[in-house]
Amino acid sequence: MLSALKDDPNFGGRSLVVRAEQKAKIMAAIGHDVNAAPVPYTIFDYLTYYRATMMPVAIRSFGAVAAVFAIFIGGWMTTVNAASKSLPGDALYGFKIITEQVQLRLASLEERAVLHTEFAANRLEEAVTLQKNGSPSGDSNVQDAFDAFTREVASASTDLQTLKENGSADAVATAGQVEQKLATLDTVLDESVAAAPDAFATVAVQEAQDASRETQTTAVAVVVDTHEETESAQTANALREMFMRELGTLTARQTFDLHRIAVLRNAIHANDERLAAAMLPTSAELGILERDIKTAAVHISDATTLYNVNDYRGAFATLRSVDGDLQQTETRMAQAEIAITQSFTPPAVVTSPSAPDLE
Repeated sequence: MLSALKDDPNFGGRSLVVRAEQKAKIMAAIGHDVNAAPVPYTIFDYLTYYRATMMPVAIRSFGAVAAVFAIFIGGWMTTVNAASKSLPGDALYGFKIITEQVQLRLASLEERAVLHTEFAANRLEEAVTLQKNGSPSGDSNVQDAFDAFTREVASASTDLQTLKENGSADAVATAGQVEQKLATLDTVLDESVAAAPDAFATVAVQEAQDASRETQTTAVAVVVDTHEETESAQTANALREMFMRELGTLTARQTFDLHRIAVLRNAIHANDERLAAAMLPTSAELGILERDIKTAAVHISDATTLYNVNDYRGAFATLRSVDGDLQQTETRMAQAEIAITQSFTPPAVVTSPSAPDLE
């Protein structure tokens, strides 16, 4: 029925004849000449057409992509910034480690050696922050941070050795940067030993110290070997900077350790009754520790003499010997400091569960 009525004028239908007549009237009204030849289009006409029809679509698509990209990058940067402040155990800490690993993969061998020391600094900062926040030294997160520090420092040492074996022209400069960074971290580690709350913390810090100093020894060896093979102004300057830096660090440690001895002596003398049960060094033993610290000055002078006669290996070896002697003395002082701290710490009060109400 609908098919039969589709052309019925009573329902709005128009026959083909009527539609042709109406079209002719419209074309005549707009001046259309049916006999005129078709207008030839040029390439410019086609470009104009596509620019008018396709550009709005392209702009909208590009705008959408740009908006998504901006949101993605903005979210990424926000997450990176938040993760950079995270600590072991935090939700974003894994993202922080992944970001560092990406940096390492994109870096050259020279850059990786320095990056490892920067990431080692991150691990040390995390460990110190956790301890300041009250995390016990035996906490797995603290231990993980110190272990990660040791791994990063060891990786820097491996990269330096590879640079030297490959004959890299940047080996000396990279070794200097690594040694400088680790010398700065040594100051933090030395302060951490003095502030260690217990023996567990002392051992963790000393293991980190050992790893740092082994890598510094590698950095010095790279420069010394290069200087002996091909002496140059660059290697001479690098050796001088390393020697003066380590010399200054040891001299500062010596002064700091003498101050610690004085504090220990005063603390023991002022609280001798309360500390009677503690395993503390006697006055004579403190005198021996003080003597050992002052003896370091003599060996430091010997190292300077060796350096001045161009015996660089002997000079740095002497400094390493002084470093080891001071470290042993600092361990004994740390044990005494921990014993004093624990003597003044009140024991934890253990409360028993209340009796049940028998009413």
